[in-house]
Order: sequence, then C-alpha cells, then structure tokens
Amino acid sequence: MPVFLSHQLQALPPQYQEMREKEAILNDSRFHEWLGDAELQSIIKIEGETAYLVIADCGSLRVRVHYIIPEQFICGPAQFELVFDTEEDLSES
Repeated sequence: MPVFLSHQLQALPPQYQEMREKEAILNDSRFHEWLGDAELQSIIKIEGETAYLVIADCGSLRVRVHYIIPEQFICGPAQFELVFDTEEDLSES
C-alpha cells in the first residue's frame, strides 16, 4: 500500500483532526508556560499551512503541526507533534 494512501486512511475528518490538534495545543505545557496569566483570545488555523496562530493578551504564537508517518500501517487518527515557534523564529520568516 502506498504511503500516501495509508496516511489518508489514518486521518480523521478535517474538523475532528483540527479539534485534536487544538486540544493538544491547549494541553501542552509549553503553551501554558507562554500564556502565563494572560487570557487566550483565539486559536486560528493558518490557511495553506499545517499551523495555528494562537492569540492572547500577551501576544501571538505560531504552532506548527508535524505529522508523523508510521513505518507500518496503523488504523486510527493521524499522529503528530507540535512545534512552538519562538518570537525569534517568527521574525526570521
């Protein structure tokens, strides 16, 4: 089975995958460290990227989603890891 096909079979419908990714951001200790006592305003999916823009009273943060393609086919939701961009990363792009 081609890799792209097995990856497609693992994916949830887009709205559910997006929900899982946003929940992962909200539950990540790096997010809480960045947010501190500030109030979260919104988490917006960045069009054309596998990333989100997190907006809070303390500023904004880009969180990229890196999908992990398993070596063997595993049925279920797509696995991913989050990459939190620092302000230095954002100013360079």
